[in-house]
Amino acid sequence: MSKVDVSAIAIFHNEKYYAIPALKSLREMVRYTRDAGINVEVIAVLDKADALTAQIVKSNDDYIHTIIEADCGDLGLSRNTAFSHSRGEYVTFFDGDDLWGEKWIVNSYNYLFNKDNERTIIHPEYLMYFDEHDFDFSSTSSYPNLNAKSFWFRHISSTHENFDPRNLLMNNVWSANSFANKNVYKKFPYRAVDRLKGFGVEDWAWNLETTWNDMNHEIAPNTVHIIRVKQHGSLGRQNMQEGLLLPLPEDFDISRWG
Repeated sequence: MSKVDVSAIAIFHNEKYYAIPALKSLREMVRYTRDAGINVEVIAVLDKADALTAQIVKSNDDYIHTIIEADCGDLGLSRNTAFSHSRGEYVTFFDGDDLWGEKWIVNSYNYLFNKDNERTIIHPEYLMYFDEHDFDFSSTSSYPNLNAKSFWFRHISSTHENFDPRNLLMNNVWSANSFANKNVYKKFPYRAVDRLKGFGVEDWAWNLETTWNDMNHEIAPNTVHIIRVKQHGSLGRQNMQEGLLLPLPEDFDISRWG
């Protein structure tokens, strides 16, 4: 069995037809990665997925190595489940209705060669949020659509001179799209959502926990993560409505961060 450099893990729930462009984006990224000489395996997780989403994912099994049918019902736990099946030295996670620049894996992999492998987490340089209704001009003659909700911003590294870790207490400053040595995810597994305790934001909690434990969150140049703004069924909106936040590390003391 040949050595696997990177495990690319995509998580699917009830994306339905939105999974199609996501899978196309993932396919192009995998092609680009293999052309660069990096051996990448693709793992798809169907976490309580509906029948249509499952059918769409399974129809792409020509480049997906492993399809896991899970019953987690939880973003963090579904990532942990897939991680336990991964064989790569590095791991990267994707959500099943997003899009990604084809250079994401290659640029992250090459970037980590010059870093402390087990103390560094990589995020994309740019994060773009788009709303499909921004491209609906039936009710307006203006271009661009004056009611557009799309926006973008640029991630900064936790080692940047302008980075203040206290911002993590109010905002999730990095997207869930991450790339790291497999041992990082082994040391810091994702926490399950626990609404009874008011915890509902797994990737934000993970970013805070790893930063508190002196992990560096750095940026792979010339990479992008593109996220669809959901009109309905957004976990982020649901969390805000329910007042769900994030748990702090047991030994957390904000004075350490000034």
